[in-house]
Amino acid sequence: MSKVVIIGNNKLFIESMKLNINTYFQMDVLNFSSIQELVSSESTTEDFKLMVLQSGDKFADLNEYIKTKQLSIPVSVMHKGVTEVKNKGHFYLLPEKLEAKKIIKALAVMLNLKAEDLANKEIAEYLPITIEICVHMDELPCDIYLKLKKQDNDSYVKRFYAGNKITEEEVKNYTSKNITNFYVHKENQFKFVKSVNEALTNKLKKQDLSQAERFSTMDKTISKMQESLKDPENVEVTEEFEEMVNASVESSLAVVKSSKKMTSLITNLVNNKASYCYKNIQLITFIGTKALELLDWGTPQQAEKISFVAMFHDILLTKDEWIKVRNEKELAKLTDISDQQRDLIRNHAYLATQVVQSFNDYPMGVEAIILEHHGVKNGHGFAESYTNNISPLAIIIIIAEAFSRKILEKEDTLSDIESFLPQVINELHEEYPMSKYREIINKIPEIVGGVDLKKMSA
Repeated sequence: MSKVVIIGNNKLFIESMKLNINTYFQMDVLNFSSIQELVSSESTTEDFKLMVLQSGDKFADLNEYIKTKQLSIPVSVMHKGVTEVKNKGHFYLLPEKLEAKKIIKALAVMLNLKAEDLANKEIAEYLPITIEICVHMDELPCDIYLKLKKQDNDSYVKRFYAGNKITEEEVKNYTSKNITNFYVHKENQFKFVKSVNEALTNKLKKQDLSQAERFSTMDKTISKMQESLKDPENVEVTEEFEEMVNASVESSLAVVKSSKKMTSLITNLVNNKASYCYKNIQLITFIGTKALELLDWGTPQQAEKISFVAMFHDILLTKDEWIKVRNEKELAKLTDISDQQRDLIRNHAYLATQVVQSFNDYPMGVEAIILEHHGVKNGHGFAESYTNNISPLAIIIIIAEAFSRKILEKEDTLSDIESFLPQVINELHEEYPMSKYREIINKIPEIVGGVDLKKMSA
């Protein structure tokens, strides 16, 4: 039978992964507490389909093992320095604090398993579950069975009922009798797994071992938000949606914090093959927050506002060409859109602000920044010429997005950003000649990575 190898010693994580992998992939799980234990086990590797390393600190040792065994299977590494799923050949880096259901989705991609493949897998009548995992649930979501072995065939007897709680004493009693598994009926297996995932996530939070990431990647999160905002005039902002937004803001800021140089961030974004929308958001957040660090009046609270606005200002625009529109002339070039879509592009800043104002909680003042991100104060249309008479943070967003756009236009041939930076700076000065805009533009070389503006203009 196909096997997934998990290397780690976090009991909650291992039990959660075993349950999910058995349920969704119908694969066995081999667990080794360390790479040394894996090596000394001399396990046959021909049935290995995937490896999961719980800590990225031991990656070099695992890589050596893979080379020695000449394995060409996907390897997932949980890494504390990663905020979203990243792929490098056979290796996939996953955030260390990613919740179980997000990990399983990522593993399905690594195994090249599609929804229809999983649906067509033959499922046993009863699913085995590790006894110990049951104690983490305050209330069982379904009936639990014991397996009785008989000569002809096995039979299953109901032992615990839905709504009951299984105590640690009961678990100890069964394990003392060498009973390691309970069982759930196949009709309830996904309900049970979902309940376990939720219980384990809460348990992990309480133990401060990890706080589950709500979203595996910003790219997917933004797509979900856009799906929820198809009709911006009739939006119901739910608690889940607000959590999605807050998680996105935190995730975006975390990426900035982990990217010391803009060149490395750009390289990662290009290799990631994420959407234009996400790349634009991440670059605006990077440029905007780094600009604030270089300004006398910049504060951490303003950095949060920049991230929020970067993520939400164009959230209603679902196509790349719509996001790139900066004026009526560029809007007129879009000939294959309806009048309704044209109105949406023209008024998206105002409509996005209306959505934000229905939140229970959001950073104070972001409405004005979103309204003004095309240079007009009311969020309707585009400025014919830009003035200093708008929010200073809106000016940062405008310059950051203008620079992001120029970078993303060159991403397919991007090799050395410093080689074309002088041209980009000159273009920005021509497009935005007002003093407050030039102040931000002049910070860009330092943001990119210590480029001397005086040398550039020499």
